[in-house]
Amino acid sequence: MIEVNIFTYYIICLVIFFIAIFNTRLGLILLFLNVPIVLYCIQSNGADYEHYKADYETARQIATYPYFYTFSSLTAEPFYKIYSAFIKVITDINYSGFLAVNFIFCFSIYYIFTPFNKKSCIINHLFWLMTLPVIIPTIFYASPRSSLSYILILAGFFCLLRDKKIFSGILFFAGGMLHSQYLAISFILFFAGYFNLGAIPYVKNRFILFYILVSLSFVVVLKSISIILPNISSLLSFLPSAEVATGKLHYLTSNNTGFRLTSILSIIIFPIFSLLLYKRYIKLSEVFNIDINIAWRLCFLFLLITAFGLAINVAFFSNPHLSGRLSRFSDYTSLALLIPLVLICYFNRIKAVMILSIFLLLAPLLYPTVYPI
Repeated sequence: MIEVNIFTYYIICLVIFFIAIFNTRLGLILLFLNVPIVLYCIQSNGADYEHYKADYETARQIATYPYFYTFSSLTAEPFYKIYSAFIKVITDINYSGFLAVNFIFCFSIYYIFTPFNKKSCIINHLFWLMTLPVIIPTIFYASPRSSLSYILILAGFFCLLRDKKIFSGILFFAGGMLHSQYLAISFILFFAGYFNLGAIPYVKNRFILFYILVSLSFVVVLKSISIILPNISSLLSFLPSAEVATGKLHYLTSNNTGFRLTSILSIIIFPIFSLLLYKRYIKLSEVFNIDINIAWRLCFLFLLITAFGLAINVAFFSNPHLSGRLSRFSDYTSLALLIPLVLICYFNRIKAVMILSIFLLLAPLLYPTVYPI
């Protein structure tokens, strides 16, 4: 088997992006054809990769519920272990094959739930293209339990846009059970969508002020986390993944220090793009041929997503490990969906892809853990 490394993968990303400047559909096709092959052939980076691989290889079918399980020391939610064990037992493919199959499965789920139809498919193309440099190697290679869970939360987000509240709740719950780091943002989005908070006139008329108030509220709650930690632990105790979720609560009060360069994106860049989207939400409806109500829900939910990411990175500014994990959904969805949405509203396709290419060029500098030099 031909082995590739992360820098070979980066060269592939550059080629796909260059082609996408001229034809985004062709770029997407090349992405879909190449990523599973890369995931199958890429070398182990040690660290978490080997832990996930060992977990997968110990998968067995058992006589009692849940019938599929793994017997390893990997600290992961039971639902992820059941999912990976099911794939192993049913297909008997190796771990590299599992990574490839998992990507294809997640790719399919995205297209089942996306609200963007054929006339607005450009945003689907750009979403996946923007996952290439960082998101794919992070959640589809280094931490596969973050991949299906992320896509399910995103599918729940898409269902909220279409006002399918109950179905969105099921998807949010499933995603949160696969990876508990998404529980907080799932609850916030579902609560706001279920009670239709975006329909409150004050929100639309005082959008910027509301954004500031929401962000400050999130920061206050997160800064007071040590006070409410016992209550959070009690609430999580009812979940199937309670043992894993509560076992990681100590990170909220840890004293790890450092600096995450990409926190600047969460604190400054993504909020700005959220406000730019609000300014063009009527044009958003026209450009992507979506209902005006869906366009407004998109703006409102991105307000919550980016405000949550901003608050996490402010509250835990000196703890890059924690802020990076908790704001993962906010950061990835803003990067891969929010920014392309805004750029297409302000520029034509070619200019938008060229601007997005700047992020691809900066990725090795912004994410040294993904591209260790």
